[in-house]
Amino acid sequence: MAKNGLRNKVSSLLLNREINNRKRINGKSISFENAKSIGILYDATSDSDYELVKTYARNLMSYSKDVVALGYYNDKELPGSRLMKLGLDFFSKKSLNWKMCPSNPIVNNFLERSFDILILLNTHKCIPLLYAALETKASFKIGRYEKGLTGMLDFMVIEEGVSNMKNIITHINHYLMLIKNENTK
Repeated sequence: MAKNGLRNKVSSLLLNREINNRKRINGKSISFENAKSIGILYDATSDSDYELVKTYARNLMSYSKDVVALGYYNDKELPGSRLMKLGLDFFSKKSLNWKMCPSNPIVNNFLERSFDILILLNTHKCIPLLYAALETKASFKIGRYEKGLTGMLDFMVIEEGVSNMKNIITHINHYLMLIKNENTK
């Protein structure tokens, strides 16, 4: 078995154990209308996914929301196209510890923010993103349905059709806009 294959298996096992040990009990639904701050976690390795999330973040900002997107780039170094921009931050493999849990000042700043809504945009099981999602202090966490993540997210969407970033964003955004709180008219 390859070194990375073994590391992925061990990291996945440890992550699943942490998710099971920290079942989410304090999450609460927050309507998009009532949300002031939104955090987005996504895999920024693909140029097309990066562009989709960048457009989605801008769209959310147009509703006067404070939006911060944190992308994981699956390589040691970030390419020039992934320079930090207002509301778009990144981390790479260089920021991961032995169990693939991210830790650096950019990630830590993201994790310390108390977002009203966290949107996890993952097309596949990305251990560094899942660790970050587990550690965020968001009130309401929404993402794509994935077996084993039910204890970590407050709301999961099952996408229809092909699992890609565009479909995930479309489905999550659809349900996010449907959620209403009692004080939302």
